[in-house]
Amino acid sequence: MKSIFVAIFALLIAGCSSNTPVLGLSPYISAAAPAPKTKSAGELNIKDSRQNTLIIGTINDNSGNLIDEVLLKTDLSSWFENALKTELGARGVAIGAGGATISVDIKTLNAAIEGYSKQNMSAKAEVFITIVNGTRTITKRVAQDQSEFAALRNARTMEPFVESMLRDIIKKSADQIVSSL
Repeated sequence: MKSIFVAIFALLIAGCSSNTPVLGLSPYISAAAPAPKTKSAGELNIKDSRQNTLIIGTINDNSGNLIDEVLLKTDLSSWFENALKTELGARGVAIGAGGATISVDIKTLNAAIEGYSKQNMSAKAEVFITIVNGTRTITKRVAQDQSEFAALRNARTMEPFVESMLRDIIKKSADQIVSSL
């Protein structure tokens, strides 16, 4: 009787535990040299319009069949807002000081590892930036595709790859915003 109880308990624990890989994002640190505040923006609004905001990537076998989905532990909108504020601040843009309203819409961010070919890990990101300053509206698109070889097909391999791409997207977004203010 005792062994039946232990077996049922083990099955219950195994069934309730989750093996879904989760990816976290490290806080953003700007590499830009600090600049004096010469430009300003009133608001910075970030919207995550991806179809599924929880899934950041997939891991597939050689035939393209889904092995696992990689979830994002970090709220992407909050991370993107903090990262962009950090980068803009380092480039001399004061957020909350009046002026233009900046809206960023995250349309695409996904990564995939498939098989063991040369460029088996790929990622794509696309954001749209709208800057409204009085009656003038400027819309910019920032996008990036990247790929590389990954010997291991897991979320740990994907994490620095996705973070690198996001850091590039933040820098490119800041470039577009600064040149438009």
